[in-house]
Amino acid sequence: MSSSAQFTVAGADQTWTAVEFTDPWEGWAVPIVTADTLAAVCSALGLALQWDKDTAVIGDEFERVGAYPENRYVLELGRPFERVFPDDAPPHRFSMDGWYDTTDLYFCYGFDAPWNGWATPIVDRETLERVIATTEGGHTLSWNGDTALVHHVELDETTPLAPDTDGRFHLRDLGWTFDEVTERNS
Repeated sequence: MSSSAQFTVAGADQTWTAVEFTDPWEGWAVPIVTADTLAAVCSALGLALQWDKDTAVIGDEFERVGAYPENRYVLELGRPFERVFPDDAPPHRFSMDGWYDTTDLYFCYGFDAPWNGWATPIVDRETLERVIATTEGGHTLSWNGDTALVHHVELDETTPLAPDTDGRFHLRDLGWTFDEVTERNS
């Protein structure tokens, strides 16, 4: 079964990336998104968006959408959101194992041989950026051309990750603890 973090809505003529999806509502996809994605969706749909601390106030009826969890918003806006499954959508998912306080799931194109028993995802640039952002400043990401430079702030060490011929990054060299996610792989 193919996986995708992409979604759209009729008439929008564009797609957005969800962190994940919750159970469908009336047959419609229910994406969970970041605040930035929420703002982009509201803008594309012509919905007014205001903020009351970390609560989004949306549309003319002032529907309130609280963060779930921090900086994540469930799009139950009564709109027929649909998942988009591009031909090249990543078919696998993975998570970080307890190193950082996150329950985020990430999509990947496959796995290299395990490292010390841990999964070793192969990801695109967008996913690499999301993974590094999860470290909340523990690591930084910079670029030297197409090569990612992952800098461990505390140890003052940098690991270069050159893309393969498909433009994907093999996270094995980071030596991090990733888990392959097999349940809810839809």
